[in-house]
Amino acid sequence: MGVWNEQIVHIRKAVLTDMDELLAIEQACFGNERFDQLVLRNVIVTEGFESFIAHDDAQLVGSAMIYHDKNHGESRIVSIAVMPGRRGKGDGRRFLECLEERALYAGSHRIGLEVRMTNVPAINLYLTSGYEVLGRIHNYFGMGQDALYMEKPLGPM
Repeated sequence: MGVWNEQIVHIRKAVLTDMDELLAIEQACFGNERFDQLVLRNVIVTEGFESFIAHDDAQLVGSAMIYHDKNHGESRIVSIAVMPGRRGKGDGRRFLECLEERALYAGSHRIGLEVRMTNVPAINLYLTSGYEVLGRIHNYFGMGQDALYMEKPLGPM
């Protein structure tokens, strides 16, 4: 739990009973690349993945998911989704900070992600949070929808 934007936001690990809310977040936040129920279930129950959901006192805020590859000491952000009515209020940054803390806790020395090249607000969030663009992945989100691969070192190197 934390205070975000002068409101109390409760963030916790997602469980299978959160499926309807997770599906609603996916529907509200993503197009064709949104996760279906099977993928969301696997992210919740598969070792190495962590999934989080957040609410304030009045509404659903969003979700965030991460994968920890302990064999290589790195984590990969799977998703950060902020409900449309909550965007631009710092919730994405709070989710990002939460995932970075979880990556450090898991022993990762770096964290990476893919982001749609047209998602300028997300790219700016990552750049101002210390991420570097390491490459471009053609058609990552479908034909003609490229992604940037971004990465950030964590902790002492």
